[in-house]
Amino acid sequence: GEKGNPQKHTDVIAVYAYWLFNREGLHSFNVKDIVDCYDKTRIPKPANPNQIINANVSSHLFGEAPEKKDALKAWILTRTGEEYVNQMK
Repeated sequence: GEKGNPQKHTDVIAVYAYWLFNREGLHSFNVKDIVDCYDKTRIPKPANPNQIINANVSSHLFGEAPEKKDALKAWILTRTGEEYVNQMK
């Protein structure tokens, strides 16, 4: 099924990041924020969420935030990421 597909997870996490930025008003997010989104939406989470986040960094959807959030590495949604999610809808 779909849940083993990391490509699908990169999209799911991009949508979560978009939601956190635009609806929740976060300036940056960490892996815990993403895992919370999986829990709220009841989508089975990937074994290694950090790996999926890093894949989105590689494709320029996310950027590294200048500072940590709750002592965890944090990321931001880039303009590229925002446009990517917008064209997905």
